Amino acid sequence: MTHSTGTRVKNQHSGLAATLRTRHVSMIACGGAIGAGIFVGSGSTIAQVGPAVVISYLVVGVLAATAMRLLSVQSQHHPDSGAFATYVGEAFGHIGRFAVGWMYWWLLVATASVECIAAAEIAHTWLPSMPTWGWSLLFFCTLTAINLAPVAVFGEIQFWTVLIKVVMLIAIPVLGVLAILGLVPGVDSPGLSNIEDNGGFVPRGSGSIFPGILLAAFSFVGIEMTAIASAEAERPGRTMRRSTRFTTYTVSAAYVLALLMTVLLSPWNDLGVKSSPFGAMMNALHIPATASIINIVVFTAVLSVANSCVYAGSRVGFSLAERHDAPKSWGRLSTHQVPTAAIVTTAVVGLVVTLFGYIAPTVVFSALIDSTGVVLIMVWIAIAASYLKLRPVPDVRLGRAGITPPRRLSVAAWAVSAAMLILLIGMVFVPATRLQLIMTTLPVMVIFIVVLWRETSESADPDW
Repeated sequence: MTHSTGTRVKNQHSGLAATLRTRHVSMIACGGAIGAGIFVGSGSTIAQVGPAVVISYLVVGVLAATAMRLLSVQSQHHPDSGAFATYVGEAFGHIGRFAVGWMYWWLLVATASVECIAAAEIAHTWLPSMPTWGWSLLFFCTLTAINLAPVAVFGEIQFWTVLIKVVMLIAIPVLGVLAILGLVPGVDSPGLSNIEDNGGFVPRGSGSIFPGILLAAFSFVGIEMTAIASAEAERPGRTMRRSTRFTTYTVSAAYVLALLMTVLLSPWNDLGVKSSPFGAMMNALHIPATASIINIVVFTAVLSVANSCVYAGSRVGFSLAERHDAPKSWGRLSTHQVPTAAIVTTAVVGLVVTLFGYIAPTVVFSALIDSTGVVLIMVWIAIAASYLKLRPVPDVRLGRAGITPPRRLSVAAWAVSAAMLILLIGMVFVPATRLQLIMTTLPVMVIFIVVLWRETSESADPDW
């Protein structure tokens, strides 16, 4: 593997423009992770778990930080837009790369679809004359145009768009802390009353924490985009280290603190918390125009997630195409040094999935979305397994840069693998995730059938 230090490193794919900066990479990953899952979806998790949801998110945050540390080490040695899919291929061969790469691409497509539908519903309330499917079409066309621009332009747009929700995710909990301390004028500190008067910290019993972990995990989808985007950075090694730390710690800490403030400032079993936890917290702080602010933030949040998904999907597709695991056209670059066909195809497939959401929402669309249920767990297992197989050994310079000794990381990799396997088995016993586990087997079966067929042909490149 090629060692990467703080000095400038040639991009693994020499055709891609290495023009992204650390702030761009960090916000691309934050853009992929911070979406409807935390702003809206966390309300359902709170309703099922109660205040102990904080523990659920804390556990997932620790697992995410550990998995991203493993991925960071591999990316510093071998920057690649295929990221973990490429490393799995190096560790376990063509089948692993093909399966992980295509499953992750499908996850990104489905996520982009869900986020665009959420954005379209908000936009429809602002301008009802435009149908929601029309808004979705407009959004996908806009995201495609942004991604077809030079990657530095995409990074700059994503930076400022994502900054809105990052500031929101940090500022509101900070105000919450001040309110709990009685330092916000006009807001009486509730202390611990909202927890004590509603069944305590674990009202559903300690057994509810595990299902909460499963549900919380989906709020962290996209955090691994740091490895994908850092391959197009000016200095991949340094960018990966810095952006991984910023993204992982900021997202994890903000999630935990925001949810803690929510259950402290509002009763966890309040219907307002279930529908909009951040809106309930802002109402408790007497912030004017709460609904409008939440709508604007969620609107920009979900669109930035979709934007990151189209970007990451096209780069994973580009990497697969270079290794003959995707259509050859996906590996061709435009004059702006971006994979045009991969971008357009990712966006078009996302739009098609979105249209199913309007045509057959309860059958086809639900099945398509459920088919991505365990991909994140698969990706984190793949990251840990490929690290254990490859075990990249940092040189002295990387050691001084703060890389954890490989022995400790090996223990961490085993811990992540075990935890993810426990979550995978646990999905069988949780009604909310059982269907997702079953539906995910369908695309997995399709992918492995294609893999077995390709293994008998001469189209695959087993040397990559």
